[in-house]
Amino acid sequence: MTLSFQTMRLEVNEIDNSASTAQIQQLIAKIPYILTADVVTHLPAYFHHIDSASKAEQWLTRICSESRLLQITLKDKETIGFLFANTENEINTHIGYVIAQQHWGKGYASELLQGFIHTANTIGSWHKLIAGVDKSNFASVHLLKKQGFSEQGCANGNMYFFEYALSKAD
Repeated sequence: MTLSFQTMRLEVNEIDNSASTAQIQQLIAKIPYILTADVVTHLPAYFHHIDSASKAEQWLTRICSESRLLQITLKDKETIGFLFANTENEINTHIGYVIAQQHWGKGYASELLQGFIHTANTIGSWHKLIAGVDKSNFASVHLLKKQGFSEQGCANGNMYFFEYALSKAD
């Protein structure tokens, strides 16, 4: 099942095998403009220094092999970020997201998480969303708490883990 949903201002669609070559090439061209140094500060090393089409293509290949990748676009079709979902044991789904820096502070991440939580509640096998956040990423820590994620502790001294128990729709 391909994941997709809409919110008031966003369209969120999974990038999968049905994407055309032209769609993939447009996405590859956009990735370096989204994964800037400030955006990826708190993310793993393989998110850093994506400054060319070839590096963007390598990053995209790796991300798609590790998780489900959802493209976040505004209603005018401008790509502003990505959401990642990696399901372990078909129960716990690890999530992450990035929003292009020029779109920070506009409520898009909050709207994204609300829409994703609503959609995740309809997926029968998913029971819990898990997000790992660097302790110094205060905006994401605050956002996750605001969306109802509960803090589960700290790992390696610099990562907080948050969980959201899904309530299944009838």
